[in-house]
Amino acid sequence: MGGDNVTVRDATVHDLVEWLVKRKEWGIMGGKDQYLVVGRTAWDFRCLTDKDSDWGNKLLLLAAVRNMLALVIESSMWDSNDFAIPYPTYFHPKKDRNVLAWQGRMRKSERK
Repeated sequence: MGGDNVTVRDATVHDLVEWLVKRKEWGIMGGKDQYLVVGRTAWDFRCLTDKDSDWGNKLLLLAAVRNMLALVIESSMWDSNDFAIPYPTYFHPKKDRNVLAWQGRMRKSERK
């Protein structure tokens, strides 16, 4: 989406964040009680430069989004706000307790 133009590529990201921060649910805790689930690696949403040739967008780098907990397929070890979730075709818990244990671990995770 957006081809090789970083401004076009990040436009929907900025539109999403603008919409989110206007929601009354966001205003209660500034996003600290919100989470985002994405079916891609964290690196797809953490483009560090403005080079048109670079991959991904800046979603996880935006200040408002950094308040959220991001559940991604592969997290960054340098960012405490994103957590790896099992790849959908990989995570096949045998018992409810396996799911509950994973949920408990996520709930106890400290966020900045």
